[in-house]
Amino acid sequence: MSTFICSLCHTQWEFKTFSKFFRHITIYHQNDAGFRMTCDLNETCGVAYRTYSAYKADVYRRHSSELYTSEKNICNTTLISTNDNPEDTNSSFDSSLIYDDGDDTFNYFDNDNTIDLSKFDSENDSEANTLSSITSQDHKLVTMLDVKRLYTSFILQLREEFYLPKNTIDTISSYLVTLINHLEYLFEAQSFNSNCNRCSSTTSKEKLSQIVELKTLKDIMKNVCNEIQNITKNEYQFIKGCEQFFDYTPPQEIIVSEKNEELEQGYFIPIQKTLSLMLCSQPMLAEILQNVQAQRLATDMDDDLMFSYRDGAYGSRIDDG
Repeated sequence: MSTFICSLCHTQWEFKTFSKFFRHITIYHQNDAGFRMTCDLNETCGVAYRTYSAYKADVYRRHSSELYTSEKNICNTTLISTNDNPEDTNSSFDSSLIYDDGDDTFNYFDNDNTIDLSKFDSENDSEANTLSSITSQDHKLVTMLDVKRLYTSFILQLREEFYLPKNTIDTISSYLVTLINHLEYLFEAQSFNSNCNRCSSTTSKEKLSQIVELKTLKDIMKNVCNEIQNITKNEYQFIKGCEQFFDYTPPQEIIVSEKNEELEQGYFIPIQKTLSLMLCSQPMLAEILQNVQAQRLATDMDDDLMFSYRDGAYGSRIDDG
């Protein structure tokens, strides 16, 4: 089975799937000052990248299929950072092929390479996805408040987990509204065809009672579009949604200037409540436990660490006499 090793970490974490490896790079290393990554997913690659955005563009454009797979079944491949030996002449890639943000050929906004965000980390059962958990409740009575909560969770995941900028999120919202409008037109056309068929054939009253009026459908679609637009309308509306659905506590504004001075403001973050909410999050607990386990394994493998004088050459013989 192939594994992916992150050499940017001191502990050199191993990942069974590329999706986990890429998510780790996104969360922990995208802002590293000395970021340098070589893409060796297949024989045609071997390109070095000195910025995360350029590396991400290559992954989305050339290797998006790898993010769908739950297990890696192709040749054994290891992705290794080139921080330790940037001038190695035996490297398998051409050092002249180094890309940064200026390369327009790696535009990752490609319709053929979109990623299913609800399945991005499907192997980790402890990281319960709010999107999938809500939509799996088929028999639950859904209200407009549930739609607002679901979409707010989706936007929050795009911003905090996948680091998408606001203009990209606004584009996604606009396309969703356009999609719903097209669905409305389809419902209208289907309703017209259904009315024509009922005029030419006899239909029982039970079947007629199951038909929803077109006006009702259009009102529902209109309300959904309005809620989607209101959530991403501005930062204030989005924060209010986070406060309503996820118990978000914004920083408290404090005036630090004197009365006769120019107005200066500071912000107080209630760290105690923030930590309490973080420790109640199952994904956060899973990350903490994984990090503790990795640190423990690294400590056990390090022969140079001394926890007491008994770990030294003299201390190990102190009880012999």
